[in-house]
Parts: sequence; C-alpha cells; structure tokens
Amino acid sequence: MKKMKTVLLAFAAVFMMSQSAHGLVNLEPFIGYAADDADEAVFGGRVGFSVLPMVSAGVQANYFLDTENLFGGVYAMVTLPVLIRGWVGYDFFSDYENSSVDGKGPYFGVGFTGLPFISLNLEYHIQNFDDITVGSTTVDGGESKILMLTVGLPL
Repeated sequence: MKKMKTVLLAFAAVFMMSQSAHGLVNLEPFIGYAADDADEAVFGGRVGFSVLPMVSAGVQANYFLDTENLFGGVYAMVTLPVLIRGWVGYDFFSDYENSSVDGKGPYFGVGFTGLPFISLNLEYHIQNFDDITVGSTTVDGGESKILMLTVGLPL
C-alpha cells in the first residue's frame, strides 16, 4: 500500500509539473508557399517562450526551397481567445545562395487556429537590401516583398 501511494504521488507530481510547464515553450514547424519574384515552397519554424498568458516571443527561420534562401529573426506574438493570433517580427539576416546579401526588414503575420493542431498563417515580409553582390557584380540595394501562406503545427 505504501508503494502504491508513493507511485501515485510521483505520477501526480509529474502531472502537475507538466501542466505548469505546458505553454511556456512554443514550437511551431510550418510549410507553405511564398509569393515573391520566384514563387516557391517554403518551410521553417518558430521557437519561443510565453512571456504573458497571451503573449509570446522568440525566433523564426524560413527556408525557401527553390532559391535556397534563408531568413531569420525575432518575433512577438499575441494569441487571442477567438482562435486568431497575430505577430510582428524583424528579420536580422538573410542568406542567399551564391551571393553576398545583407537583407533585413520587418514582417507581419496573422494565423487562424480553429482547426485542431493546425494553424493557417499568412505572413508579409519586407526585405531591404543595402548592396547585393553576385559573383563579382555589385548591384545597388533594393526591396523585396514576400507574401507567405503556411500551414503550421503549434506544439
């Protein structure tokens, strides 16, 4: 009987710790479609922490499959109790294949979380480039606007 109480107490402690830790760490892999100069598939993820009951912040990375571009930055997200969430972020780096690009810029997103375990997301990225070097050719910087439609799995 004493062993049974000890086992039940251990399970209760683990259950209570998992319930209090639930929601503190946010992880969301996603895959989708990016509409820009080269329409292509994209995948990536968000990793963050809840800082308030409906607010989280963290890092996000996007990898574009056809052009092999990688963007990364930080975000802050608000999750509303009406199955909608919104976030703003800033891409601090972008890595373009076979080029030296210093692209940075803000992004904005909204997501619908009404489906179990799935989030339908729409993001708008604005990449500002100082100078673009491809091989030995340098071109004056510009701006790239990317609209992404993704399906995420918030864990």
